[in-house]
Amino acid sequence: MEPPPDQPLEDRSPICEALKECVGWCAVCNQPTSNLPFGDLAAITKHVPRIPRTELILNENDPPVWTSEACEIRKTFWNDKEVVLKKYFNKDRLAEDTQIYTWHQDIYVLKLYGIVIEDNDGADVAGTLVFQYAEKGNLRDFIGTEEVRSMAFQDIARIGYEIANGLDFLHTFLNRTHGALTSENILIDCHGKVNMIGFGRGQPSETSAPSQTANDRDVESIRTAKQQDIYDLGVVLLELGVRESFRESIDKVKVTQALEHLKKATKTPPRYTDLIARCFSTDLRHQSSIWDIIDTLNTLYHADNLDALKSDNVFDAVRAGNVAALEWFLSQGGDPNSEEFDESGSGKPLICLICEQPRPAALLSALFQSQKGKNCNVNARHTFHVGRRFYINCPIFQVIRGEEPYRSLEVLSKNGANLDTTDKRGRSIVHAICERFKSDTASVVQMLDLLIQHRYNFDQPNDNGLREPALHEIAHYYPAPLEPMRFLVSKGAADIHTQSWHGTVLHTIAHYCERSLDVAKWLVDDQKLDVNAPNQEKMKPLQLAVMRRGQMEIVKFLISKGASVFDRFQSFAKLGGRTDVLSLAAKKGTCILPTFSFGREKQPSTYGLH
Repeated sequence: MEPPPDQPLEDRSPICEALKECVGWCAVCNQPTSNLPFGDLAAITKHVPRIPRTELILNENDPPVWTSEACEIRKTFWNDKEVVLKKYFNKDRLAEDTQIYTWHQDIYVLKLYGIVIEDNDGADVAGTLVFQYAEKGNLRDFIGTEEVRSMAFQDIARIGYEIANGLDFLHTFLNRTHGALTSENILIDCHGKVNMIGFGRGQPSETSAPSQTANDRDVESIRTAKQQDIYDLGVVLLELGVRESFRESIDKVKVTQALEHLKKATKTPPRYTDLIARCFSTDLRHQSSIWDIIDTLNTLYHADNLDALKSDNVFDAVRAGNVAALEWFLSQGGDPNSEEFDESGSGKPLICLICEQPRPAALLSALFQSQKGKNCNVNARHTFHVGRRFYINCPIFQVIRGEEPYRSLEVLSKNGANLDTTDKRGRSIVHAICERFKSDTASVVQMLDLLIQHRYNFDQPNDNGLREPALHEIAHYYPAPLEPMRFLVSKGAADIHTQSWHGTVLHTIAHYCERSLDVAKWLVDDQKLDVNAPNQEKMKPLQLAVMRRGQMEIVKFLISKGASVFDRFQSFAKLGGRTDVLSLAAKKGTCILPTFSFGREKQPSTYGLH
């Protein structure tokens, strides 16, 4: 490893960049830490950044967080961040902790910021060190939180991987053992990163620092201590797997029970449970080495549980939102048009399974970015039966119901999705958008703009019995249709004169839309639609409005714009024969008398209106 760039000691801040960026180099003297003295407190502290006591914001009246015979711990502030102040009463303990945290200060071991100088707390204080503060507390308490219970296995593997690396640092780099590895001695910072603490009085191993000789060590004792560290690591990995902390000591029976629970109750990869089982082996030949543990957890972390896919179970991976697993499946020649069959024999295409997930955008991107994904049938449908009813799922309608409709529909559109398709009832994608967003006009306009970008034909009628183009569907199904309709017309994407089975858009508004006077005014005043234009049933907007009780505002407006009251039209069979608006109003119970004055030849009693 190359040493950090030369930097004058007087220009170094208390936390040197070398402390953050470099592994194995002293932040003060710019020398490899392997050359530092062993066990000499005065010599070791020369290699620790000095922090003046005046830089600490500390209230001495606040009680300490933790106290023992060896040390006292308080929280304080330094350089605008929260830190931990650890005051030592034992020089040997201070020398050992200082050595451990000085030799490796950047990965998986709690960061040592420096030693406090000008400490006037008395002769009983050996020294005070300033450490990083871990916001999420120790792993034992963290495992019991909702964050861990809902955590993906990939993050569980990452935490285990970081713990194993920290232990490897002790065994290999420092040539020591931990001696007290528990979930209580592992801290988690605000980023979820592991910080190991609480090192036991682990002895130097048989390949320790040059200042010690083989005669000073019991080789068998060290091997046993390293085995115990691996066993303790297995317990921590087991706690992570079952998402539960073992507050009491765990024996062989509890280990077996917990492992069986881990295999049955969760979808944990077999490699993870096998790894834990090997950690508990009392035979050194069969027990996992620290390097085996690191390699296995690294594979599970970065490969994102590919073991589950080796049984071709890509559908479970998709349900878990496992993007990396889908990519692996396709890279291994997996068929993007694979189907999952249920008990009835109905096959669900892979793309339909992806699109029914709450957040399918990343999965869809991974699918179409792969070489195999380009052969995927983006317009595949899933037809299935529930009792006597049958249903059809189509990708573009599925993603609109999800949590990422815009991103997901954009990916499908770019990869050949047919936006003109309709659902089982013949309704278009515009209807699905109106139904999905209800009164969220901004989202509706955004989705319509996306359809415009992909050249959607808004004037094409849908396949339901009403044969409604887009403007009619918005007028029919959306509670506040004015802004979406105005947007489409202003963009030139929709023709205001298109007709459905009911007639013009004004007919649709008059028949279906309550409290839509603003839309009617826009259509008549701005778009110049004829208030007396008949539809194919020879009915006019006023007549349709009267048929809908509660449309009095639109009735009044249409009459004020010259809608004919006395024109007769062919009514529905239940009304019998031909009738006019007043007769229809009488039969429907709609009072329109205050709306206009009658001629002499027409009296209210003629129509049963009094």
